[in-house]
Amino acid sequence: MAPTTVIIPAYRDFDPTELSIPWKILSDWGPSNVTITFTTIDGKPAECDSLVLKGPLFGFLGASKAAKEAYTAMIASKEFLHPLKWEETDFDAYDGVWLGGGHAQGVKEYLDSKVLQTQLAAYMPKTKAGSADPKVLAAVCHGPVLLSRTLDESGKSVLAGRETSCLPYHMERDAYNLTRFHLGEYYRTYPAYVQHEVEASGASAVTTGPEGVLDRVSGKIDKPFTVTDGDSNYVSARWPGDSWALAELFIEKLKAVKGA
Repeated sequence: MAPTTVIIPAYRDFDPTELSIPWKILSDWGPSNVTITFTTIDGKPAECDSLVLKGPLFGFLGASKAAKEAYTAMIASKEFLHPLKWEETDFDAYDGVWLGGGHAQGVKEYLDSKVLQTQLAAYMPKTKAGSADPKVLAAVCHGPVLLSRTLDESGKSVLAGRETSCLPYHMERDAYNLTRFHLGEYYRTYPAYVQHEVEASGASAVTTGPEGVLDRVSGKIDKPFTVTDGDSNYVSARWPGDSWALAELFIEKLKAVKGA
């Protein structure tokens, strides 16, 4: 059986954890099992949001040590250094697609991309249970915003009727309030909060996990959280801290569609 193939659209200001951790976990799965390809807007290596590597709030709220190590390895990899170009990439040739997120303004070229939306409009239906050509799609943080803006032939969002996660309102709000005097609108990529835009897409449920005060005190809010859309192959998560769990779930779905 040919190795599973996965495409990762990269872009300016991507969150380093949300791309490097899946890359690392997929790479550790081994070259006999998976081939990873990156694709970017111009066919050149993408650049992450460097502020996340430093820590947006005086060294805090940034990527973990493990994520930084994975990022350093990823940007030196052959696949990252030699990406395809968005408009020349056939997503349908890949078994899986991984959609990360980010906060800074450069992420807009990704979330607003009509090229990617066209690709995903054809790809998303194949994640449904029973598809003759099954595909797997994972989205984390702002990734579901790209899907919410992707319309099917009827003009509805491809998330309509789907269960999804995304960056929770309370996380985005709190990060913004903590940093707005220091970083301005950095944590408000768009006027609408991520969760509110995704909810407006017509998704059947937008599930963001624990969010209450007691959940924060107990640490439940920081535990890995993922969402699977029914028995389909669309999986999603909230934020960088969920990337490890989502990547493992992504691989399990890939194994299932490949019959491994």
